[in-house]
Amino acid sequence: GRMICTEDERSKERPAHRDARFTTECPSDLLPRADNTPSHGRKFPPALKTQFSKELSQLLRHNKRIVRDSAGWCYAPTVLQHMRQRFSWATVADLVFITLTSEKTRFMLLFARESDRLGYVKCTQGHSDATVAESNTPLTTQNTPQHVYHATYFKNLPNILSPNDARSGLRPGGFATS
Repeated sequence: GRMICTEDERSKERPAHRDARFTTECPSDLLPRADNTPSHGRKFPPALKTQFSKELSQLLRHNKRIVRDSAGWCYAPTVLQHMRQRFSWATVADLVFITLTSEKTRFMLLFARESDRLGYVKCTQGHSDATVAESNTPLTTQNTPQHVYHATYFKNLPNILSPNDARSGLRPGGFATS
């Protein structure tokens, strides 16, 4: 397959995600509208939103042609270029809309502070690329948090809490602590 970026572009594909030049704060002109549409106003039917989100997740987590840094950040213009191979109409507003409204909160964005433009995007979990460090810390008796939270749908709660159900118990991933 054709490479999405050249070797010369790889240096700009490596974000300094802790760098003060970037922020997670979305510029107001890119925020989803009150009617739950992207900032440009085009409707996103639920099935298309799911399809776009799944394709973006697959791209960010598993595609070998997209350059990632060790935290999984990918250069957004390259990601958008790749998404347009399947969704020719895709815009930055669509990418921002999908990542900010994802029910599973599986994406993160970085914006350049000086230009307010989308700089980098990442999937927060489940990378098949071994160079991407997962932020999961194994629990030990020394670092057990006071509270552990798991993101799920209410419809799944009875199965999770039921000690008599064969499907009960939590699977790894999707936890947050405080």
